[in-house]
Amino acid sequence: MNARQSGIGEHTLSAVDDIVWPALPGRDGAMLLSVLFQLEQSQWWPADKLRARQFGQIERLCQFARRNIPFLAARLDAAGIAADTPLGDENWSRLPVLTRDELQQAGAKLQCSETPKGHGRTAQSTTTGSTGKPVSVRRTELTNFYWTAFTLRAHLFTEGGYCALFREGMKLGGRGGVDDAIAAACAEIHDEEFDHMMSGVAGLASGAISADDLSLLAELTTAQMRQRIHMRNGQFGYPVGEARLAEILAGDIEPVAFDYEKAETLLQ
Repeated sequence: MNARQSGIGEHTLSAVDDIVWPALPGRDGAMLLSVLFQLEQSQWWPADKLRARQFGQIERLCQFARRNIPFLAARLDAAGIAADTPLGDENWSRLPVLTRDELQQAGAKLQCSETPKGHGRTAQSTTTGSTGKPVSVRRTELTNFYWTAFTLRAHLFTEGGYCALFREGMKLGGRGGVDDAIAAACAEIHDEEFDHMMSGVAGLASGAISADDLSLLAELTTAQMRQRIHMRNGQFGYPVGEARLAEILAGDIEPVAFDYEKAETLLQ
């Protein structure tokens, strides 16, 4: 293992007094680290292996829905997905996406009478309705656990860097097939992240921040970004060599062009 490599293990808290490294997390922490480890490993799998694992889990979900939720069983039947039918891209694509209106109209019909063992207690969760009529669903403790794991994974994988990951993904557009779908998804997320970034800029402009404070903020941000270069390089297996890293840190590169025109429209 490369000595420079670092990750979430550096920030793991121990559940045992006076044992700080290697840390011994508690039950919840150990479960969370287990899921993060599996996601980290599986990102390098061949596409067919990853797809097989995904469909394997979806098949179990469909079997549970068929046994416990008549509303979803009917949708599976309408899509031609029988109880003993192995799932694949072709038949899974026939199942239509559940729309917001359908979810609201179905209401309690989408809820199962009994949750699987090990999923924990349930609680009602309702959206604010800021984009339309509120949506209410029931969540389990396991749902919340996976939400935490996936959110943490997203932060570890995508945060920072002027939306660089999504901006690069947008370049796949025009190749056709799944590349176009990835590019479209990246473009949508990029626009949302850009909007969030400009909201922060607007917040700075509206605050009572002195010139000295702004100078300090710029200094700290630059220092953080320089460290992030090393973090990102390690995260993706060190694709950038030492010579190129030195050029980047010295500023001997062509910087990413900032979209000032787009920024202006968001600040108006």
